Amino acid sequence: MHTSSKVGIIGGGVSGLYFAWLCHENKIPFTLLESTPRLGGALETSCNKNGVIELGAHTLYNTYEECLRWIEVLGLKICNKSSLPYRLKFGNEYQSFFKSFHWMEALGNMGAWWQWRRLKNKPLSIQEKFSVLFGKRNCQELIFPFFNALLNQDAEAFPADWVFKKRKKNKRYPRKFTLEGGLSTLVETVESKIKESVYLNSTPKNIAEKDGVYFLQTHAQSFAFSHLVLATPLDQTASYLKTILPHLSPYLEGFCSVQTLSVAVDSVRSPRFPVMSGAIAKDAPFRSFITNDTQKNSEDMRSCVFHFKNPTEPFPLETIQKALFLTEQKDIFVRQKKINTMPKITVENKKQIEILMEEIQKNATLFLCGNAYGGCGIEDCLMRSKKEFERFSRSLIKP
Repeated sequence: MHTSSKVGIIGGGVSGLYFAWLCHENKIPFTLLESTPRLGGALETSCNKNGVIELGAHTLYNTYEECLRWIEVLGLKICNKSSLPYRLKFGNEYQSFFKSFHWMEALGNMGAWWQWRRLKNKPLSIQEKFSVLFGKRNCQELIFPFFNALLNQDAEAFPADWVFKKRKKNKRYPRKFTLEGGLSTLVETVESKIKESVYLNSTPKNIAEKDGVYFLQTHAQSFAFSHLVLATPLDQTASYLKTILPHLSPYLEGFCSVQTLSVAVDSVRSPRFPVMSGAIAKDAPFRSFITNDTQKNSEDMRSCVFHFKNPTEPFPLETIQKALFLTEQKDIFVRQKKINTMPKITVENKKQIEILMEEIQKNATLFLCGNAYGGCGIEDCLMRSKKEFERFSRSLIKP
């Protein structure tokens, strides 16, 4: 027996969750299938007596127009984030960006700015955009490590226009903020309202399309949908497209995902460790770490999340010990671990994504959402889901 509804949504990360919310808001029957035991994807908060710490995305901004609308509709409370600095980790030292910047190299590059102005409207990678502006040494020591941390991958080839988007500021909100109780509050609030339409631990084994209906089979149940949303990683999306729209799957060939191991720890406070929002590392097993120093918390303890480059290797506790200037490993308490996944996007394969986005417009019953269709940020995901939902809504209007 098949369970059916108007639309099936595969993937309960922020993209799939927002599409589901828009269906709920517009009273459209839907079913959301998530392969893991929880919704939210990169939004996951760890809370204990030492405070709140985020294992994935950790900050919202007042330029996130769609996200702000969602927060307002849900009635969630925001918390301002105090402006503590981020620092660069060089060996056993932490330095400010200003102090670490090689000013003479940048000044010597000023003659090349005309070249950058000529190229700025062309599709450039992070490397192409900033090497001209700031020089090789600044890029290798400061710029690239910053973007590697921001995007959780080696970001030199990442398309710069996906990072630098002009967005209107909502000045009723602070420039950067979080939610009371952490970002998972958003996920939990939405889940409480749509839980009857959610199936966790449900991965479609196969998807078939016949006579305008999509048939899905999980380990426990069968489903039938007139419309289907794929809010899944690119490799998984490619696998599904092979069976339902095989002519589109080649556009996703060769794509891969990058995984990061995020480790939340509580530790004794070292007087040698400066107060900061977090740090970016160049030559370390982790790309960055974030602290909860921006919150009011214990005077004796601090919490941090370290984002390690290689999730398949056991993370070295000694590395965390040295980074936090602690004398003994027993002063560190591992709170929680999480694997975060990002698409590996380059200027070249971005073209394939753009062609796929154009081609999918020709199909009135299949929709693609996620962090690979125009940007990797929370707001990018929400805007893509909104755009696909609007296309879905138009498909429901009978001519």
